Amino acid sequence: MIRVHWSTPAGAWVFTGFQFLPIAWLGVFLIILVHEAGHALMARWARAWVHSVDIDAIGGRCTWEGQATPLQRACIAFAGVWAQLLLCAVGALLLQLPEHALGGHYGVKLIEMFIRPNLALAAFNLLPIRPLDGAEAWKFFPLLARHLRGLIRRTSSKQKGPFRQRQQDKLHSKGLRRPIPKEKRWLH
Repeated sequence: MIRVHWSTPAGAWVFTGFQFLPIAWLGVFLIILVHEAGHALMARWARAWVHSVDIDAIGGRCTWEGQATPLQRACIAFAGVWAQLLLCAVGALLLQLPEHALGGHYGVKLIEMFIRPNLALAAFNLLPIRPLDGAEAWKFFPLLARHLRGLIRRTSSKQKGPFRQRQQDKLHSKGLRRPIPKEKRWLH
């Protein structure tokens, strides 16, 4: 369920420097909506149940519950910024079109909101301070490294089974690799 608080336009007004720019306010609203949709989609991918997406004057909040691993939690935290980066890329591609194809001056202004202000909001949101996403999102890289090391260990340990022993025995029998005498194994 998506809920928009009555204070949302006031927050957009503050973000645009207290200017009367309804198209810019719409841009801020869409950026926050895309950001929160990124969290919601990643939470669903992690098999969590999304309660709601709330948008208000200070931003948004995706409320979910489920049994997510620490890596999945970090992915969910980063997903909002990933969605914003995707929106930025789409905006940059759209700006390559002629102005009339974007609906004129106001269409261009809306698409421009998806570039610089969007990146500024994403960078701010990645500050490692609670309640911002960066407090949880930056755990992604060490958790991913640990996960990949575990995968590599599991893969390499499977290769040390009987098949690998048969391969080593073949090499020894062909004289390509000499077995190390038991009394000298501790040196290697």
